[in-house]
Amino acid sequence: MLDLTSLLYDDAGKKGIPLGGTFELTPLCNMNCKMCYIRMTKEQMQQKGRERTAEEWLELARQAKQCGMLFLLLTGGEPFLYKDFWYLYDELKKMGLVVSINSNGTMLQGEILEKLIKNPPYKINITIYGGSDETYADLCRCSDGYTRATNAVRRLREAGVFVKINGSITPHNCMDIEKCFDFAREMQTPCQLGSYMFPPTRRDDVTTERFTAEQAGMYQAKIDRLRYAPEDFDNIVASIKKCQSEGSILELPERFRCRAGRSGFWVTWKGEMTGCGMMEKFIEHPFEDGFETCWKRINKAIGEQTVLSACKDCPDRDICKVCPAMALAETGDFNCKPSYVCEMHNVWKREMCK
Repeated sequence: MLDLTSLLYDDAGKKGIPLGGTFELTPLCNMNCKMCYIRMTKEQMQQKGRERTAEEWLELARQAKQCGMLFLLLTGGEPFLYKDFWYLYDELKKMGLVVSINSNGTMLQGEILEKLIKNPPYKINITIYGGSDETYADLCRCSDGYTRATNAVRRLREAGVFVKINGSITPHNCMDIEKCFDFAREMQTPCQLGSYMFPPTRRDDVTTERFTAEQAGMYQAKIDRLRYAPEDFDNIVASIKKCQSEGSILELPERFRCRAGRSGFWVTWKGEMTGCGMMEKFIEHPFEDGFETCWKRINKAIGEQTVLSACKDCPDRDICKVCPAMALAETGDFNCKPSYVCEMHNVWKREMCK
């Protein structure tokens, strides 16, 4: 059953309303994770462009709100490194927007933590990169990151702030999957981990640090066994077996079915707007051309774009998690078969049904 937010996004997608947006405020981060495709040093950032001012972001938010935006995610890099974060955050909330934040959690102490508790976001998504400071030192080059991030989650939960734990599983932290879920259960907060890593679409000087497709499928099955309640897990396995015996009952969409460019958008730190943060396509420049004009261009282009035609005869359409952005990132084409994703999916099916 769809929740209310999903129903709102579904309706907005049918009407071409940009209900939800993401502002990527900065590429700067106090950690240096091996797989990150966004993080830059200040010198690297200055070579590529500039951070937008708070007033520029606020004007863009006003324009987006006039077009229907209600939900707004602030992210980075690490958004708390954006110098005018608190002024921007307060003004966005005064507009009546439902504001969420992505953070690695390690800066959430002292005055920053107290401000969040006093004036909390709708939701704060904190990425947990492992189950120990040793894992953080290896993967994130931050020797006390686990201690700082988990302390922040504890303080926020004690204050009643809604926290969701996210995480990307790589060869450097796969041994800590159970610890991440144990911590989430202790904090009584949702936890979403994933083993699929996009190829680097925005940087060519970063190591992907991703698993082989076989490994990614095995670890995703392990994640799902820990994530889902027994009844929900059994329903997933039943769906897999049904597809194996009867095939899919869903028609393959000829157009985008996700929120990208239909009801959602992403604006990068240097002012490039697209439908999805993982999709280097249909790029517009809203700070120069205005939000409404750029949104209409993206919405029209995505509405006309065919997708996933190579998957039309696959019997697993009900259960496969492939999306247009994955196909584009893996193959350079929305309509080519993403072999890595297919192999990962087949291994996931096998492991789930053991």
